[in-house]
Amino acid sequence: MRFKATWIVVAVFAALLAYLYFVENPKERAKQEAKEKEGLLFPGFDTAKVTEISLEGTRGKVRAKKGDDGVWVVAEPWDDRADAGRINNLLSDLKALKTFKEVASSDADLKAFGLETPEVTVKTAGSDAVLQVGSDNPAGDARYVRGSGGPVQVAKAPGLTSFLTEPSDLRNKDLLAELPWGRVVSIETRGPQQEAIRLAKSGDAWTIEAPIQAEADPEAAQRLADKLRYARIQAFLKEDEQKAEEKLAQGVSVTLAAQGGEAPVTVRLAEVDGAVWADRTGRKALFTLSKDVLDGFRVAADDLRRKKPILAKPWKLDRVEVTLPGAKLAYEKAGGAWRRGGNALSDSESRALQDFLRDLETGKADRVIDKPGPDSEYGLDKPEIAVTITDTEGKEQGMVASRKGEEAFARSTGPGPVYGMPSGYLKGAEALLKGDEPAKPESEAPPKKPGE
Repeated sequence: MRFKATWIVVAVFAALLAYLYFVENPKERAKQEAKEKEGLLFPGFDTAKVTEISLEGTRGKVRAKKGDDGVWVVAEPWDDRADAGRINNLLSDLKALKTFKEVASSDADLKAFGLETPEVTVKTAGSDAVLQVGSDNPAGDARYVRGSGGPVQVAKAPGLTSFLTEPSDLRNKDLLAELPWGRVVSIETRGPQQEAIRLAKSGDAWTIEAPIQAEADPEAAQRLADKLRYARIQAFLKEDEQKAEEKLAQGVSVTLAAQGGEAPVTVRLAEVDGAVWADRTGRKALFTLSKDVLDGFRVAADDLRRKKPILAKPWKLDRVEVTLPGAKLAYEKAGGAWRRGGNALSDSESRALQDFLRDLETGKADRVIDKPGPDSEYGLDKPEIAVTITDTEGKEQGMVASRKGEEAFARSTGPGPVYGMPSGYLKGAEALLKGDEPAKPESEAPPKKPGE
């Protein structure tokens, strides 16, 4: 009997769950959906179905449409790329637009509400909607609106801000967002008073191919590419095509090529009355860019060449070996801290090592000797210091350095140029031998105080 009573309780409970799930739950969902749609001007609007949107009013007219590939383009008054993010925001705002009061019927005198000639009329196709935005209400915190020829209603002003936009705001302001930047293999810059500079990339290394042949500083080359990679169009211009061509022909052109068969892209820039005019291949538009973009390409080839005998990033290093007269110091990083011979470094040696690594990172040559003579000419036949570094990816670099008279010279391990370095370039290495405290095993290190 007890077993039978248990099953009765289970059956009743199951029936109650079924009732809640199939009867009460749909009712609650319906109530929630009805509450969410309450006050919506376009309750059945479906943003996913929209294939076209237009805005027309006191600021002008613009029409954008979505292609079969799902990409938005501006069809009128320009043939240009559209800002898909802004269009999606417009559609979302249209779907969410709510009114809180009806003030006149659909056949009322619309002039009194600024709706005879609306400030803007928004139309969509695919999921059809027509929004007309009129004048402010007396309180100034809302506007009169009509939806698809319906009655005059009042909507809060903040909800209408996105529709009161300039037509050009629907144009895409990305300069080269579609370029496969991870596969860029060359950059070429030209100017009316400047020799063409051409850089080529292979793996992570950049080289200067013209007007000189030399290894490029990878950071300088990357900064050059990033000037265009992150550039954004500031404003679109309405200028005579011939005038624009005359100005741009006197400016700087930058051509980028990517691996994979895509056609190279050229950006032209010129300073005109304090603004930077620009255009690019593959787009019928004249626009302005930040002056910082143009300034980035006002460089000489020598500004882009490698001037560091070793390319060190202290935070990316795992091992450093320094050979000095009578001493060989090997440092390894463990647990985020540098050690020598498995021992913790003294404070003075730790500071000296950090200063030395910073010198390696930032030290630049005063001159680069592309076709050096024998090592003895620069004191490199008997170097005062040899350095080998290994980064976190296992890549190894090395260099030797020495003094000759009042100058310091260095070169990377293997063939290559000799770098004429600042006279104090070797001082950081020498400081490694002048620590006030010897390196101590961790077991001998003083115990840490609470809170350290």
